[in-house]
Amino acid sequence: MTNFMLLDLCGSALALLAWAAVQISQGYLIGFFSNALSFRAKTLGTQLQLSMMLAVGVMPVLNHLCASAFGVDAIAKISMATSAIFLIVLIKIHRKLRELLKIERKLKLSAGAISLGITAWCLVAFLMIADVQIGNSLYFPSTAGDFLKHISIADAICRTGVPPTNPMFYPGHPQVLFYYYFWHLEAAMIAKIIGTPFDARSAVIGGAIWTSLVLVAATAFCARYFRFVKNTGKSIALFAMLFLLVGNMYVLVALPLNLLAMMANIENLPSIIACSFDTIFPFTTSTYWVPHHIAAFVAMLTCMFLYMEASKTKFSGKWFIHILLAGLCAASTLGQSVYLAFALAATFAGWLFFSALRKSNLSIISMFAVGGLGLAFAFPIIREIVHANHQKGFPLKLAVKYLDPLPQLFVQQQGILYLLLQIVYFPFSFIYSMGFVLAATLQYWRLRFKEKITEREQFLITMFTVCLVLSTFVRSTVVGNDFGWRVVIPALFACILWAANYMLMIGKAEYPKAKMTPLLKGLIAIGVLTCGADLYLTRVASASFGGTALYDLRAVYAELNRRTKIDAVVQHNPGGKMIGGLYAHRQAAASDERNGYCFGPTKEEYKPVANEIESMFRPGLTLEQVKDICAKYHIDVLVIKNTDAIWKDKTSPIWSLPVAAERPLSKALMINSSAFIH
Repeated sequence: MTNFMLLDLCGSALALLAWAAVQISQGYLIGFFSNALSFRAKTLGTQLQLSMMLAVGVMPVLNHLCASAFGVDAIAKISMATSAIFLIVLIKIHRKLRELLKIERKLKLSAGAISLGITAWCLVAFLMIADVQIGNSLYFPSTAGDFLKHISIADAICRTGVPPTNPMFYPGHPQVLFYYYFWHLEAAMIAKIIGTPFDARSAVIGGAIWTSLVLVAATAFCARYFRFVKNTGKSIALFAMLFLLVGNMYVLVALPLNLLAMMANIENLPSIIACSFDTIFPFTTSTYWVPHHIAAFVAMLTCMFLYMEASKTKFSGKWFIHILLAGLCAASTLGQSVYLAFALAATFAGWLFFSALRKSNLSIISMFAVGGLGLAFAFPIIREIVHANHQKGFPLKLAVKYLDPLPQLFVQQQGILYLLLQIVYFPFSFIYSMGFVLAATLQYWRLRFKEKITEREQFLITMFTVCLVLSTFVRSTVVGNDFGWRVVIPALFACILWAANYMLMIGKAEYPKAKMTPLLKGLIAIGVLTCGADLYLTRVASASFGGTALYDLRAVYAELNRRTKIDAVVQHNPGGKMIGGLYAHRQAAASDERNGYCFGPTKEEYKPVANEIESMFRPGLTLEQVKDICAKYHIDVLVIKNTDAIWKDKTSPIWSLPVAAERPLSKALMINSSAFIH
């Protein structure tokens, strides 16, 4: 019996090491040779943080340009070569490294505590993403809903290159993927490096864990960069990193809803965020669900730091290097998340206003230079996205966000009284959605309101204000409100930095009113409980979809992945949940209702194809009709599971097809033998 959990653990651990080796190598080389942000003058720990940030900011767009010209294999080879060059550089500067290590020891950092914290973080992240196996039963977490997309896209890049084919829709011919896939390209590159028996699934899981560590490193760097209160006795970086674990107040509504659901024998909510209409995700949630948006946010931050350094530098080679790297980071932000690119552009637009007031010509010129270079580097992916999109209409609209938790407490309420309630509750909805960090931010500004504000803090205020306004009054017209969910990330992060600064105020004579009040303590407790409950629900709420049937399904796909050629079309029932997308590293003709028309085609294009394919998984068709549908969409293999209607019809002619792989609760039927490796 195959232990798929152990396979995930080994594969993701290997992938995590590959991500770390590649990105630290590339980021360090960028920082060392460019000396951007005074890289060579930093401590070893700060150099490591900057290496991670520079790699996430600079390399995605360069990898895309290279992969477009020479293929994914080429960037995998280049990445391995840069790791070798990195080792050579380390040997050359070994004396300098020894000096830096001595400095790190003087800082009295506990290597054991740091290692333990990183290990615990990685293990929790693994449990939030990977399958858990108990005997011959398999259980996936709620994050599988997003990770089937991440895995499918990364695998499509491995199979079809750049630009990738849409793995969710194949109406008899390939269609270009409509998505910002730079992060998935990085995962595909890592999959190429680690090779068989591991695949894109291992690379994506390892990449999500690595990206969460990059966020922690970026948080530590940002906390020191945006340190506005002097207090040598406290570590602002430690406070900021810990506040990543403090969520909002959603648990106050989600927990009672889950208890009521359990009492009524209704399935649990898949996570805390499921009871929210317009959620502000805690960072623990974002890192485990949408690592590409987190990577884009780090790229956005790196772009800002490089721009701010350039705006203080006279026109010179140093200025050009910072502008060039900032432009690359801007393009990488767009290629990893279009929504964070909106946030970056809006922040620059807001900062343009303040720069004009200060008559800072260098700041304005630097801003336009970064924007121009960013658009130039991002032009290929912008062109891909525009050409691959079949949807009509603008993807954004003006609309006020839902004020959680009112929609849950007052279902389908209308009228003047409800409108008045919304108006009164409006400012308090942000405390509910952001929790302790916003409350601490308000306390911080209450004490610092009359003090002089530095340029760095003005920039942070601009980012916070612009992103919060955008997330409040603009929303997506596509599935959900992805725009509002992602563009608020910088605003939440700014609150974390201000909350960390407030902690430095406590105990200082200059701020006698700075105290950890019972309210703030209570909000921390609620925030930690929210994150804890969310992690618990994320892991266990989808257990009803798992069990022996899921193990059998994954085993069938594992056999197909070994036996079929990489261009085979392997089709499941598009009428059910696309569980197979987690394991089927092959093209599907139609995926499912949720993902089928999210990556290019319109619903009108997708539905007829999906309906025709779904008919094969219900009784009533002749064998010739099944073969005709498969021929029409070039389907090579049908995967049938015990929940499909056809499963119970043992007299169906479909069972006369050759069996390609079989388990008690899942079966793969061969349509085209030439799609198999002989």
